[in-house]
Amino acid sequence: MPLREKSAELLDAQVRVYAPSLYYDKNGLSAGTIARVYLPVSDASQASHMITNIRWYNFASYQPGKSRFSFDLTTFVRPYLYSDNGTQKQFALYVGPGVNYQISPSVKAWGLFEYLGSSNRNQALLDLTPYTDVEFGASWDITSKLSFTPYLDIKSSNRVALDTTTLNANLTFIAL
Repeated sequence: MPLREKSAELLDAQVRVYAPSLYYDKNGLSAGTIARVYLPVSDASQASHMITNIRWYNFASYQPGKSRFSFDLTTFVRPYLYSDNGTQKQFALYVGPGVNYQISPSVKAWGLFEYLGSSNRNQALLDLTPYTDVEFGASWDITSKLSFTPYLDIKSSNRVALDTTTLNANLTFIAL
C-alpha cells in the first residue's frame, strides 16, 4: 500500500497466548512465555502455501535489588508448516539479550542485540543462516493497557549503514 512514496505491507495475523509471570522470586528474577500462532493472510504467505507457523517465546529478566537497570534474555523457536514441497523457511531460532533503564514509572530506555538463525526446507534443520541486529528504543506505558515503543533497528549482519537502519514503532493494546 503506497503512502507518500513509501509502502506498507500487510503481515500475517496472529493469535497470542501470553503468560508473562510464570516465575518470580524476591531476588529480582522473573520468567515467562508467549506462544503465537500465525494465520497466513498476507500475499507472501498465501503464495508460499503456508498453513501456519508457531513462535514459542521464552524470556527471563533480572533486576538487581532496587536498581533502575534490568537485564533480559529472550529466546524463541519457530517451525513453519506448508501444504506443499518447496524451499521456504522451515525453522528459526532466536536469542536476544538486552539491558533496560527505568527512567520513570512509565518510561524505560532499552538496548538489545538480536541473533536470528533460520533454515530453509532444502537445508538441514539446524544449518542456520545467521542474521543480527542491534536495537535502541524507549517504551512508554501510556496506561496499564496501552503502550508506545519507538526504536531504531540497526542491521549488523553484513554492514552497518543508514540504508540498513530503520526507525520503527509499536503501539500495543492489551484487550484482556
